[in-house]
Amino acid sequence: MNKNKQHLLHLDYLRGLSALLVCMGHLRNVFFVDYNDVLVVDSFVVKFFYFITSLGHQAVMIFFVLSGFLVGGSIIKNLDNFNFKKYLTNRITRLWVVLIPCLFLTLIIDELLLSNYPELLQGMYRNLINSGPSENYSQTLMPLMGNIFFLQTIFVKTYGTLEPVWSLANEFWYYILFPLILIIIDFKNKYNLILKSFYTIFLLIILYLLPIEIMKYFMIWCFGVFAFYIYDIKKSNYHKFNFLLSLILLISALILSKLKILSLFSNDLLISLAVSYLIIVCPKINLDQNKISKLFKNVIIHLSNISYTLYLVHFPICMLIFCYVIKFEKMHLDLPNFFSYLFYLTIIISFSCIFWFIFEKNTNLIRDIIYRKIF
Repeated sequence: MNKNKQHLLHLDYLRGLSALLVCMGHLRNVFFVDYNDVLVVDSFVVKFFYFITSLGHQAVMIFFVLSGFLVGGSIIKNLDNFNFKKYLTNRITRLWVVLIPCLFLTLIIDELLLSNYPELLQGMYRNLINSGPSENYSQTLMPLMGNIFFLQTIFVKTYGTLEPVWSLANEFWYYILFPLILIIIDFKNKYNLILKSFYTIFLLIILYLLPIEIMKYFMIWCFGVFAFYIYDIKKSNYHKFNFLLSLILLISALILSKLKILSLFSNDLLISLAVSYLIIVCPKINLDQNKISKLFKNVIIHLSNISYTLYLVHFPICMLIFCYVIKFEKMHLDLPNFFSYLFYLTIIISFSCIFWFIFEKNTNLIRDIIYRKIF
């Protein structure tokens, strides 16, 4: 186990739990009635369950910060030897190894739904499940190709029932924007004027074409880069007070986001700042210590490993559950129904593990094959 992995176990916790929150939220939306229709509203357990399973959007903000920390941080760390071609190859293969199979899985699931429940894909139940296909659903090649090349929410819609794929467009273009900006402001004069001019034109074209919503959330992604910079140069020892304070700030920001006092973006900024602070002050955990349960530790690490796969594949499966299990009649939360919910959550996670084993686990192998072809 390498030293860096020992130090970054807290990122595994954040990434794994964030993916789980997104999945739990979407499954709850198709499984149980909305909170306004709950019969026992004074139950703390019910309130807590609905609160936890309503944090899917907030979890995506955590993903953005983590992405800035890991991807943006790796660019900064290797800036002297940065190779844009290799970097882009690494990023694209990382995303495509899961995305492309998942798009075709979605195509198969959508064909099944279209044969038996076309009203779902026509957007009839979008308000009932608070997400899902809209009335503009299309099976043409254009949205499929647009999603493959990360143009969803820019020129095309998210493909079919693969709604969570919207965030990949943000991620991919942040991967492009950040190194371009660093190359253009290159203080060490590593790049010549002609190359800088080319990259500047390329950057301006991207900035012109990207929607304002994607550009706004680039700031949140950059919070992760800033967190990496502080974390990397931080010399002070771990202080329990700072760690506890960061947890309090994050929980407070999450609660505030549900009160809807501030705008959505303002809430997202506060959550992202709190997550960045948590990353910076979190203790550096040694994986060999016995203080952490080995089983719990392994579960969290594996959940982190499959987080990208789980994030993408869960939603089309939720649509299958909504149609074939729930049959459009959402349930009230009680103990038997809760265990049914846990059962189907386990099925989704298990399927994600299989999908991860077939595709995502082989990312490095596929990347090496591509390297041999183009380098």
